[in-house]
Formats: sequence, C-alpha cells, structure tokens
Amino acid sequence: MPLPGAELAHIVRRREFVMKSKIRLISITGSLALAASALIASEATYFVKLERENLRSTPNGDRIGQLLQKAEVKVIEEKGDWCKVTVTAWIPKASLTTDPSTIQAAHRDEKPAGSGFFFSNVSISTGMLGTQCLGEMTNNSGRDYTLANFIVSVYDENDKLIETAYVIIGNFAKGAKKSFETLLINSQASQIASYKIQFENGL
Repeated sequence: MPLPGAELAHIVRRREFVMKSKIRLISITGSLALAASALIASEATYFVKLERENLRSTPNGDRIGQLLQKAEVKVIEEKGDWCKVTVTAWIPKASLTTDPSTIQAAHRDEKPAGSGFFFSNVSISTGMLGTQCLGEMTNNSGRDYTLANFIVSVYDENDKLIETAYVIIGNFAKGAKKSFETLLINSQASQIASYKIQFENGL
C-alpha cells in the first residue's frame, strides 16, 4: 500500500539527515586523524646541523640562548620557516631558585663567566703581535683559586667561531678583582662582532 505523501516526505528527510550526519562524522574523524598525524610528526627528534644555532623567543625575536652542533631537540610546532622546539638539558641545582626576588644581579658592567666569576671592562684591539683582549675578572665564587682558567671565544657577525684563547689568573682570592689579557693570533678586531668568556677549571 503506498505511503501517504506527508509520511513519505518525512522518511526522505530523515534519510537525508542521517546521510549528512554520517558525512560530517567522517569529515570530523578524518580531520582528527590528520591532526593526530601532524602532532606525531611534529614531535620527531632532530639534531642541530650548524656549529652553533641561536634560540629565540619568537621567530626572528630576541636571542635567549644557543645550541651547539648535534644538540637534540623535539619540534612541537612549525610556523613558516621556523620550528618551536623543546630541549632536555641539565644545569646545577645551585643555579636555580623559586623566588626571583632573591636573585642578586651582577654589576651593570659585569657579565657572568660561569661558576661565580664575572668579567668587565673588556676591550679588543689589534696591535703588532696580534689582537689583544684586555679586561677584568671578579671572583664571586666563594672560594680561593691558586689558578683559574678561562676561555675567550670570538665570533663574526654570523655568530661563527673565529678563534679561542686561554686566560690564566693566579692567586685569585674570593671577592678579588684582577686584570687579565690574552692574544688572539688569528683574528683582526674588525672581524669580531661578539665574544664570550667562560670559566673552564681551576685549582
């Protein structure tokens, strides 16, 4: 027996609704699968290819650190030519605090060399024997050193390492400030865009 027109139209509309719901469900499921796939892909492990690479707060933003060649990172987001990464690393517990108000800033002209040492008044100039690096080092490490060894590294405008040199300071008492100097044999002052001075070891 044929169905009345109104009832037939109702059945047709219901079937159309069910079909559209299935299509939307398939579309949502596909989108979720693609998102999950992208997320999994974005968490792959990568390694830094260059000798050193800058960490920045945002794409082309302020430099907040550096990674050395072969450093391991995980990419958690991509934006154009940039990747947001996470790094697993370790630092001494003594360098951390939960209360930033307890942090004592170094003198405005002083920069940290690590392990409680700070350098200041650094000048780099080229002379007859090579490029001379002069400065002052303060021992705020809390201990006396018979010998304290530091490494001076100089970089060009592309942050490429040009040369390294050693600085040795003897009889370095805690709280003392001493002058230092070293020669950079293979560098010209005009080549040097930045430098780093790091404590290496001591006795």
